[in-house]
Amino acid sequence: MRAPGFTLLEMLVVLVLLGLLIVGLQQGLSFGITASSRQEQSRDAIAGMDAADRAIRRMIEQIDPRDSNLFGGTSRVLRCATDLPSSATLPSTHIQATLAVDEQHRLILRWSPLPHVKPIARRETEDTLVLQGVERIEIAYAADITARRWLPVWQEAGLPPLIRVRLIFPPGDSRVWPDIIAAPARSAT
Repeated sequence: MRAPGFTLLEMLVVLVLLGLLIVGLQQGLSFGITASSRQEQSRDAIAGMDAADRAIRRMIEQIDPRDSNLFGGTSRVLRCATDLPSSATLPSTHIQATLAVDEQHRLILRWSPLPHVKPIARRETEDTLVLQGVERIEIAYAADITARRWLPVWQEAGLPPLIRVRLIFPPGDSRVWPDIIAAPARSAT
């Protein structure tokens, strides 16, 4: 007759199984934390790109046709008179804006209040970061409303019917950005 209890071999088998179970749980937990972190980074990147897309599109759509003489466009820089989006603390302000990529590969909106507008605080030029890690910007201007021909420089009188903004990211960057095509305001409000 055997004494009640477990043998040393049975205890070792249980300990090995518990060890394997703990290692499996730790690896699963580590994988879950890593996946959650990557998903959060991806979500933040998409939110940043979505905000940049809205800001660029709004800037183009709010170009003031009354100030078309302030409009200037090349394939790398867009200059125009537009409205700075209003916030809880500041009213909407009419600005001179320049959209370009700087030497640090940042998409920058450089703006200052127009002289005929009541200043909101000061007259200096402000730089607002729109998006980081941009290799270059390619801007094109539709020659006509059908957009069959895009011009790299706008030298016509008035505003172009459509403006296309394409952001190029460095090689190896996984971000994908569809072209932004927007129409400036066609008449003064």
